[in-house]
Amino acid sequence: YGYLKHLSKLKGLSLADTQVGDEGSAALVELTALSRLELDDSRITDVTLAHLAGMTKLKALSLARTQITDRGLATLTECKALRRLNVRGTKVSRDGVRAFQKARPDVGVVR
Repeated sequence: YGYLKHLSKLKGLSLADTQVGDEGSAALVELTALSRLELDDSRITDVTLAHLAGMTKLKALSLARTQITDRGLATLTECKALRRLNVRGTKVSRDGVRAFQKARPDVGVVR
């Protein structure tokens, strides 16, 4: 994943339908200009969300049909630029979405 440092200006990335998991996704933080990220149908878990929470320009994140939970969703409240989030088909509960939206009413969440 060392090649990612050469993509520091990349603004959008889709890793949907890939085998990327928590280990590989940790390298995504090197993509400092990333504003859109799709991880649908990948192998990520809440561990990945802890890494993504620190991404300062990430505005749109799609996590459909992944193994994330309410706990992981709560870590994304720290992702200050986030405005759109897709958690359709995940283990995130309605209560988890409500808690997230209470903390971050500025984020549109698709469940």
